[in-house]
Amino acid sequence: MTIFIASDHGGFELKNKIINEIGLEIVDLGPYELDPEDDYPDFAFKLAEKIASTHNSIGILICRSGNGMIIAANKVQGAYAALCFTTKHAEKAREDDNSNILGLDADYEGEDPIKIAKTYITTKFAGSGTRHERRFEKIREYEFQREDEVTDNTKPQATLDSAIFYTNKFTQVVEFYKDFIGFEVDKIVEGKFVSFWIDKKTRLGIKKATEEREKPGSQTILISNNKIDLAFQFFKTSNAKFYKELTVEPWGIKFSILDPDGNKLEFLQRT
Repeated sequence: MTIFIASDHGGFELKNKIINEIGLEIVDLGPYELDPEDDYPDFAFKLAEKIASTHNSIGILICRSGNGMIIAANKVQGAYAALCFTTKHAEKAREDDNSNILGLDADYEGEDPIKIAKTYITTKFAGSGTRHERRFEKIREYEFQREDEVTDNTKPQATLDSAIFYTNKFTQVVEFYKDFIGFEVDKIVEGKFVSFWIDKKTRLGIKKATEEREKPGSQTILISNNKIDLAFQFFKTSNAKFYKELTVEPWGIKFSILDPDGNKLEFLQRT
């Protein structure tokens, strides 16, 4: 798990205290010097974008009251920030609500913020089949529904409807799409077939090749992404195998990577 932390000037001292005393590796997103004139939205957006684009990550945001950071972070799609004053708050934010960003205040006395942060980091979401998952999925569905409603439908959209890939490297390919790309497993028949949800809208099937016509490495899928710069940076730093680097086209931006079988995943952002 990757842990990110950021603050404004009001949370600067507490941010450094947590980094130095929590006993865990944390990526500091700033500020790196105390600046009384800095603005909390800048750091909230920066961290929330990181969380939204980094698989298996959580964040910590700190300002004087914590409120401003939470309001700003929750404007970023894929960020689910919760302001916590106690370890119980932190536990419930993770276990019940699947929050991925902890908000802390720097000005008001309460429980030890390091204990709150440790509780938040070590608590897991209740998970599949629980009422909490059902409620969280309603939030996600509304979130993506709202995105669809504000999309300019006069422009062509490159989105995946469905696809099935064939593979001779079943385990390696499943790990690639599950752990590296971050797709959610829908169904799996061990060693033979797996399907993934892509943003709860479409499914991608991976089938072990058993017939001559089922040739691995011959497929291409197009995936729309409204944060393509962040996606490109993530795959660059993760040593993905690139088919084509970030390219500017008349209609927008694209880049493509290859999966272990050589199938091409082309990421698009239309402008």
